[in-house]
Amino acid sequence: MSDPAKPSPTIHEVRPITVSSRHRRPVSGASLIVRKLSVMEIQPMISVAGVAASSRWYQAALGLVSGHGGDEYEQLTDGHGRIVLQLHVWDAHEHALLGTADEQRGNGVALWFETPNFDEVLTQLAAADVEIAEGPLFNPRAQHREVWLRDPDGYVVVVTSPFGDTAPVA
Repeated sequence: MSDPAKPSPTIHEVRPITVSSRHRRPVSGASLIVRKLSVMEIQPMISVAGVAASSRWYQAALGLVSGHGGDEYEQLTDGHGRIVLQLHVWDAHEHALLGTADEQRGNGVALWFETPNFDEVLTQLAAADVEIAEGPLFNPRAQHREVWLRDPDGYVVVVTSPFGDTAPVA
């Protein structure tokens, strides 16, 4: 039985696909259903000073939804069950590879979120009184709009519109 929280694989109909053995050309009228399966999904996890406070910030700033909750660990979802970000308290469960709280957080890492609802996210950021580090601006190289933030733990968070979005920046 499939999990309704997970999206089903994308199914594409490809025409034509049967090949003539003599000429190696497609035979007209033939078709094949091809299943495109996702092999991997990224579920980044960051270490934070306070899981509950960070969870509240990401929910207010980006509209993410708590999928787990707790003081040591949180799964933030897109509202449809897909994990977007995991939060883990620094000292819990002895995960030595996560680093230590006394080191600089996120050096060289940006948590990058793309959304087709860029204007709505800007409104949500203003309503949540989130401090904007840079933007909103139009990035001509990436051909999208973007806004740069810092979360409560100092991680760089970037929200962008999709590639090719050349709408003026408000």
